[in-house]
Amino acid sequence: MTRILVSFPGRWLMLTALPMAALAMTFTAFAAQIRPLSASSRQVGNVPAGVLEGYAGSYDFLDGRAVMTVKVDGTHLVTRLTGQGPVGFYPERATTFFAKLLKAQITFVESADGETTALVLRQNGHAVTAPRIDPATAAHIRDTLRARYESQTPAPGSAAALRHLIEGLRSGQPDYAAMTPQLAKATREQLAQLHAGLSRAGAIESIRFLGVTRTGVDVYDVEQEHGMTHWHIVLDGDGKVSGAFVQPGP
Repeated sequence: MTRILVSFPGRWLMLTALPMAALAMTFTAFAAQIRPLSASSRQVGNVPAGVLEGYAGSYDFLDGRAVMTVKVDGTHLVTRLTGQGPVGFYPERATTFFAKLLKAQITFVESADGETTALVLRQNGHAVTAPRIDPATAAHIRDTLRARYESQTPAPGSAAALRHLIEGLRSGQPDYAAMTPQLAKATREQLAQLHAGLSRAGAIESIRFLGVTRTGVDVYDVEQEHGMTHWHIVLDGDGKVSGAFVQPGP
């Protein structure tokens, strides 16, 4: 999930730096950037069933933050990211597949001996490489996410990271080193709007943890001087902010 979605009275600001798919599939593709493809934009090719079967399996997204499962459905593939719904991908070439309802593409990477080692998800000018993993590793990642959801325990450091992020945006000098490269790029592109909106909300008075979503996203209410904001935040394996989403609170 790499995006910041900021909502203040009368306007929405959205930065999308990670695919959909990476996470609506992200966390959402958090969907304003996703448009249906025209029927003539890309042609569906014919790929042998044996080739399709070679792509079926599990792939690690964002260093264990999610699993993408790939299955064969007739002459195309169906993918499902942890906590998300299915998305169909259709062959353009033997290793390249595209979604009809999302502006997204998957390319499979093969080793010298023809084994599939990874997939690359491309959307909105960004690419995410997801290494192929065995069933036991995929099950461990899913179990970890399920345990976090069931225990409703925040990721270590997420509250502090959220405070640091908000304070940086309010000041107009965010700490880009504390973000993933994709989120840092997205933040730079709309810093002026983000700074204006969050500075109007005022200083942080309190941060209250609300829970964890099924996709492992921490949710907080932030009481600010001029009202409340509602945040979703995700950290990567290094503790950097890989996605954030904010809207007015109750």
